Amino acid sequence: MNLKGRMPLVVGVVGLVVVLGMVVGMVLPRASQIRKRQADVTTAHEQQQQLEVRLEELRSDQAQAPQNRRRLKGLNRQVPETAQLPNVIDLLNDAASDAAVDFMSIAPADPALDTAGTVSTMPATITVCGDYWSMDEFLFKIERLPRVEKGTTFTLTKNAQTEPTEGPQACVGDLTITLSAEFYTTDLSAGPGSIPGHSDAAAIAPPVAPSPSSTPGA
Repeated sequence: MNLKGRMPLVVGVVGLVVVLGMVVGMVLPRASQIRKRQADVTTAHEQQQQLEVRLEELRSDQAQAPQNRRRLKGLNRQVPETAQLPNVIDLLNDAASDAAVDFMSIAPADPALDTAGTVSTMPATITVCGDYWSMDEFLFKIERLPRVEKGTTFTLTKNAQTEPTEGPQACVGDLTITLSAEFYTTDLSAGPGSIPGHSDAAAIAPPVAPSPSSTPGA
C-alpha cells in the first residue's frame, strides 16, 4: 500500500473529525445558550412592555383618584352605608315645609334585603295633602332628594271637605297624595335584629360548616 500517497487524505479526515468534535463540543452548546438568552431577552422585553402598560394604568388611576373619591362620597350620600332613618324623615319634613303642604305623615316599614342581595330597601308610605301648587312643589322636591328614592305606587284623591272644622281633621287641603316609596342602604343587615353598623355580604354570610372527616377503621 502506498501510505505516503494517502497520508494527506488521512490527515484531512483526522482534521475534519477534530473540527467536528470542536463544533459539537463547544460551538453547539454555546449556540444553544445564545438561543436561550435570546428567548430570555424577548420574554423580559414583553414583561417590560406589560409593566409599562400597567404603570400607565396606575398613573391614570392616580390622576382620577380625587374625582373618584368625590363620586364615591356623592354615592355614599345617595345610598349610605347605614339606614339613617332619621335623615330620611328630616329630608321629607324639609320638603313638606318648603312646599307648604297642609299635612304630611310618614309610615316607615322595616328594612329588608332586596332580591339581588346587593342593598337593603327601606319602604315608607308618605301621605301629604294640600292645594295643587303645594303638592306639585312637594313632588318636585322629593324627586331631587339627596337620598335615592323610588316611588312604587302613587294615589291622588280629591278631598270632599276643604274647610277646617271643630275637632281633629288630618287634612283641609284640596288634594291628598299617598305615595309608597323605597329608600336604600348598602347595609345588608338593616332589618330587625340587624348587626350594628355597616354589614357587607361577607358579614352576613352563614358560617361554612366543616367538612366531615373520616376516621380510619370507623
